[in-house]
Amino acid sequence: MKSKKAFTLLFSLILLLELLVPIAKVQAEGILYGFREKDQFYDYSSVATVSGQWGANLFEGNDREKKFLKILPKNSQWQVYGYTSRYDGFYYWAGGDLWIQAKQVRVPVYDDNDALLSTVTRYHDENEADSRWHVIYHGYNSPYGNYWGDRFWEVKDQSIFYPQYFYHFIVYPNGDAYQIDIDGAPFN
Repeated sequence: MKSKKAFTLLFSLILLLELLVPIAKVQAEGILYGFREKDQFYDYSSVATVSGQWGANLFEGNDREKKFLKILPKNSQWQVYGYTSRYDGFYYWAGGDLWIQAKQVRVPVYDDNDALLSTVTRYHDENEADSRWHVIYHGYNSPYGNYWGDRFWEVKDQSIFYPQYFYHFIVYPNGDAYQIDIDGAPFN
């Protein structure tokens, strides 16, 4: 009799999970995974400011056969028209067949999608298969008050399997992003 009740309870839980999981999956794919499809081009018009320590790599081509052309000077600005995610990171399209390595530039942030894109492109999404990036707070409703200023996005990368954050960033309108610890303190 006990085993029949346990089986019924277990079966009910499995059925409940089956009903809930597709709903969460659809929501996550539309909002959180949309910009991460490999080898997919996305239109995106913006101005990229070179922020890499020594500049940013410019390539001809955007596949495994791409050719390095030169290093763009630090603090120079470049119009970009789209981006892709490749096996080795994200790249912004600068027109023609020219591509800028995204982790070495910053782009302005105007909304949640920009905040997510800015963070993921610069801090490569290594936990791609088992994580979801999302915006938790904006500067105006943050639990930190004005500690980080009054205009920012708080972006986190959370595991889909358990409630743990892999990465946690504060992102500003100019595209600057700073990693912080789970309690909101600067990450050292």
